[in-house]
Amino acid sequence: MCPWGTLGTFLPPIEMRENERGFKQWREDTGVYSRFAAVLEPPNRDITNEVMYDTEVEAKVREATNNEAWGPTVPRRESKLIRDSEDTTKTQDQSDSEDGTRTQDSEKMRQAENQHEWVSILRTKKETIRCLEEELKKVKPDVGIVAMYLKTVIEWLPGQFTPQKFSGIDLTTLEMKVFSSYLYGPTLLFLLRNYCSSGVLRRNDQCRDLFHSLVQLGYLEENVNVLLDFLSEASLEISKNFVDILERTFLSECFTQCILRHCSNMQKNEADRVLWDETVRLLTSLPERVANKFRDKSPELVSPKMYCRIITHHILLTICFIAEGLEHNVSANTEPIGKLLGHLCFVSDAEALLIPMIKWLKKWGRTDPIIPRISQKLYKHVPYMAKERFVSTLLRLADNHKDLHIFLGDSGLTCIITKHLLTQKFLITQETPKAGMVHTIIGYLATIQEDSQLLRSTFLKLLDTWCNKSIMRHSSFDYHVHVTRGLLTCLPYFTSEDVESLQHVTDMFLPALANYLDSPNMELRLIGMVFAEELTAKLLRDKPSLKFVYQPSDLVLELKKCARLKEERIDMEAGNSSDDKGANESLVVEKICKEVDNCIDHKEVLEYLIEGEAEKVTAALQVSEKIVREDSSNMDPELALEMIKVVLHLEDKYNTDGFEENRAQTLAALLVSHPTQCAVYLGGEFYERNHNLKHRLDVLQTLNRGALELSGADRIVKYALSGVSLCTNDKWKSSERNRMKDVANYFFYPLVRGLPEPLPYLDLMGSDRVLLCDLLRTLGLILKVTGQCEATLKMSKCLLELTWSLRTHEDASVRAACLEALSSGLECVPDAILLSLVPGEVVELRRWLGQVLKQDRERKCQILAGKLALRLDMCFSQQLGLP
Repeated sequence: MCPWGTLGTFLPPIEMRENERGFKQWREDTGVYSRFAAVLEPPNRDITNEVMYDTEVEAKVREATNNEAWGPTVPRRESKLIRDSEDTTKTQDQSDSEDGTRTQDSEKMRQAENQHEWVSILRTKKETIRCLEEELKKVKPDVGIVAMYLKTVIEWLPGQFTPQKFSGIDLTTLEMKVFSSYLYGPTLLFLLRNYCSSGVLRRNDQCRDLFHSLVQLGYLEENVNVLLDFLSEASLEISKNFVDILERTFLSECFTQCILRHCSNMQKNEADRVLWDETVRLLTSLPERVANKFRDKSPELVSPKMYCRIITHHILLTICFIAEGLEHNVSANTEPIGKLLGHLCFVSDAEALLIPMIKWLKKWGRTDPIIPRISQKLYKHVPYMAKERFVSTLLRLADNHKDLHIFLGDSGLTCIITKHLLTQKFLITQETPKAGMVHTIIGYLATIQEDSQLLRSTFLKLLDTWCNKSIMRHSSFDYHVHVTRGLLTCLPYFTSEDVESLQHVTDMFLPALANYLDSPNMELRLIGMVFAEELTAKLLRDKPSLKFVYQPSDLVLELKKCARLKEERIDMEAGNSSDDKGANESLVVEKICKEVDNCIDHKEVLEYLIEGEAEKVTAALQVSEKIVREDSSNMDPELALEMIKVVLHLEDKYNTDGFEENRAQTLAALLVSHPTQCAVYLGGEFYERNHNLKHRLDVLQTLNRGALELSGADRIVKYALSGVSLCTNDKWKSSERNRMKDVANYFFYPLVRGLPEPLPYLDLMGSDRVLLCDLLRTLGLILKVTGQCEATLKMSKCLLELTWSLRTHEDASVRAACLEALSSGLECVPDAILLSLVPGEVVELRRWLGQVLKQDRERKCQILAGKLALRLDMCFSQQLGLP
C-alpha cells in the first residue's frame, strides 16, 4: 500500500528525463508496455519531490490578436466576461440608487473588481502567448526567447496534485484558473502543430524538454480533446509524430492526477460533472479513432488489451491514494472512477480491466478494510448499461464468492439490476459458460444475508423451472444440468430453519420427478434420480429418503459433489488443499506406485486404470509407459488395444501433476509396441461421434509421436501441432531401421478415409478447421518420416488429390496447412519420378503455386509456395535437360 501522497511507479529516473534520447532509452530498456500489461507491484514511491517530465499535452490556439477571439471556446467565454464587466460598470450607479444600501453596493463593487481582475489577467497572458506564437512562426525562431516563454507558461500550470490540494487546503490561484479556463487548450494546439511538423519544439532539445514538461504538468481533459482534434485534421505523415505525445500522455502521472481532481470533493459542481462525462467519452473512443487513422500501423498503446491495462493501472493508483486519504479523514467521490470503469467495460476488453483489479484489490483488501469499501462504491457508480457486462466478466474471473464481495458488497440485495442478474439471468434465463460460476453465485447469495431469505427465494425459482414440464421437454440437456447444479449447490447452505420453511416443496417436486423418470433419455432420468435423492435426504431428515439404482458416471459424481460440499471444500479438492493433506496423498501415491512397479502382468496395470481411484490412476500412469516398453514383445495385441482405449478416454479429474504428459507418453508407447492395431483404432476414433476437440487432437498428437519414434531418427525431431511441441523421448530413441515403411499405410489411410465424408457433428471445413489444419500436417509428417518407398508414392498421389479442393479455402491457415503437408509429403518422392507421379496434378500444382506467390496476401503461404515451386522448377529443368 502506498503512503498518503504516493503516485506512480513507472517514471524513468530523473537523470534520464533530461532529454528525448533518455526517455526513449528508458522505454526500450525497461519494456514499459510489458510492465503495464502485467500491472506489477503496488505503488510505493513518494512524489512530493518528483517532477513529472514524462507526459505531453496538446495545444489548441488560433491567431492571437487583441481584436479577434481565441480558440473555439474563447469567443463565448471572453465576450460574456467582458460584456458582464462593462455592464456592471455602466449600471453600478443605477444599482446604488435603486438599492440604497451600503452592503449591496460594496458587494457589487467587489464583483466588478474581480471581473476586471479576470479580464486584466486574461489580456496579460494572451499577450505573452501571442508573442510565443509569433516567435514560433518565424523561419529561424530564437531558441532562448521560445524557452523563456515556455517556462513562463509552465509556471501558470497547477503542477502536482498533492494531498493538500485534494483535501482543499491548497487552492488554485486566480492566474491558473484563468489560464486553464480560456487559454490552455488553444495554446497547446499551436504548440502541438509546431512539434508534429518538426518545428523548433522538436528540433531543439531544450525546447522539446520544456514542451514535454508542459504537456505532463497540464490537464488530461484538454490534452485528450486537443490530441483528437489534431489527429482528425492532420495528415498521416504528420500524425506519426503524434504517437510519441500520445504515449507520453498516457504513460505519465497526469492521467492519475486528472482522476484525482474529479474525485476530490472540492469539485462537485455540475460543470465538472459535464467535463468528466465528456472526457470519459473521448477516452473510450480514442483507441478506435487512432486505429482508424493509422490502420494496420496503429501504435501498441491503443490495442484494447494494452489500453485497458494502462487505464487500470491509473485507477489502482487513484484507489490507493483515496484509501490513504480516508485514513486521514479526507473523503472522496468515487463516481468518476465508476463511470470510466463502466464505459470501458462496455465498449472494450473487460477482462483486461478486471484481471489486475481483482488481483490487487483482493491482495490489498486482506490488510486494509477500506479497500473493499472503495471497490463496492465503484460498482454502485458503474452505469446501468454496463453492469451486466461488468458482472458477467467478474463471474468468469472470480475464483470464489469472496472475489465477488470485493466489488459487489451488498449490491445483490440493494441494486435491482444486480439482483436480477444474479438470481434470474445467470442462473435461470441463460446457461453460464463454466460450472464454477454457479458455485460462486450461490456462495455469494448465501453469505450476503444472515437469514438466507434471498437464497431460499432463488432456490424456489430454480425449482419451479426444474419442475416445469414444458421446459423439460423443449430445453437442451446442458440447460437441465445447469439448473440442477444450481439447485444442488443451494442445499449445503441451508440451515435447520431453512429446511423447516421448505417442507412444502415436496408437493411440487414429486409430480415433476415422475416426468423425469418417464423420459426416454437416460441422462435426464439420471438427473431426476440424483436430485431426488439429495433433496429428500436434506429435507426429510427424520424420514426415509428416496433411493435409486443406477450406474455411476462423471455426471452423477459432479452433481453429488455439488450437493455435499460447500464452496471452500470444492476449492480445496480442486488443488487448494492443506500441506498436510497433500503430503499424505503423495505418500499414498508413492506406495501404490511401488506396488504397480512390482507388477509384471499388464492386466494389473489396466485394472488400476479402470478402477478410477485418484491414487491408483496417478500411480499407474507414472509407471505404465515403462512397463509397456520393457515388456512389449510379450504383450497381447488385444490387451494393448484395450489399454489404449482406456488411456485415451482418461480425464484429469483430480488435477494430477504430470497427468497429460504421462498419458501422452503411455499412448505413444502402446502405439509403438503394436502399431498395426493401435494406429487403425486411433485413425477410426478421430471421426467418432462422442469425442470433443481435445480428444481428437490427442489422437493426432499420439500418431505424430508414434510416427517420429518408429522412423528411428538418430536425433530428437520436433514438430509443432496446434502450439504443442512434440518430440521423441530421448530415453527410448531407437537407432534401428525405419519401421514406418512397414506400417505407414495403417497410419495414413484411416485418417484419409473419413475426410471427404461430411459429418453432422464434425465440420472440418468450417468451425472445426483447426482440426483440419492439424490433420493435414499429420498426413505430411507421416509421409516425411516414412521416407522413400513404394507405399509413399501411392500416399503422395492420394495427398495431391486430397488437397485439391482445399487449396482455394478462404482461411489462410488451411491454405498454409495444405502447403506444409505437400512440402513434407513430396519431400520423400525422388526428383526423378516426381513429375511422373501424377503429371497433370503436378503441372496444376505448379500453376497454383504461381498464383499464391502473386495473389495470396498471407506471407507464410507465399514463403511455403516459393519453396515448393523452386523444387518443382528444378525438376522441370532436369527433365528438359536445362542447366
